[in-house]
Amino acid sequence: MDFSNEKIVIEKARDGNFTCKVKLGDTWKYVYSRNKPKRSARISDVQTNKACIILGLGLGYELQEVYEQTPHPIYVIEKHRIFHDFLTQHNKYKKFVNDPRIHFLFEDEVFDTSIPVNICSLIKGRSAIFDDEFYSRAMRHLLLSNKKEKGKILLLRHPTIAYDCMRAFINLGYEVITEDFLNEKQLLQVVEDEPPDYIFSINISNIALSTCKKKNIPYISWVVDSPSLRLYHKD
Repeated sequence: MDFSNEKIVIEKARDGNFTCKVKLGDTWKYVYSRNKPKRSARISDVQTNKACIILGLGLGYELQEVYEQTPHPIYVIEKHRIFHDFLTQHNKYKKFVNDPRIHFLFEDEVFDTSIPVNICSLIKGRSAIFDDEFYSRAMRHLLLSNKKEKGKILLLRHPTIAYDCMRAFINLGYEVITEDFLNEKQLLQVVEDEPPDYIFSINISNIALSTCKKKNIPYISWVVDSPSLRLYHKD
């Protein structure tokens, strides 16, 4: 059975397992290795004493890693049902589909439900990297549930620890809106349309600095690169 569509292609890898690629604009990007896809999805730091949220089902490799390491409930959030259809047609993955402790939420279903986020660990699957805007909205919805907000933070997305920072801010009671790194004109427009109390980024952003100065908004940056050369710029 063919599980490919115009934006996602699932194919055999060189080691006999499956891999997949997604289309971003005019370019195809592999989610997993073309040679040994399961190795590229290994997770060694699963918290075995709590439930888990997995952002991105993909081909189920991350789910298998978590499933084998924790007896607690697992919540899988996935934008594309094609991955779930793939699992249901392969016998070795059917146990995931039929296990009552695994809960699948697709597309907008996540926005109509509630998950005990504060007692769950969080795993970002490889497929989530290619739909960052959707998974940011999903996590924002889940984390904002029943939270009393202290203020609004505009968080600029980053592939390292931005999800963790967003979760921490919301747990502290802040509303968080997320955006990609934009040019100054675009960022100014976002700030005017939905004024934040703070702007936060991973590493220094000269555009964010300039925007905050013009709009008199406090700027917070967590510098993770060492050295961060922008810290030495006179501007």
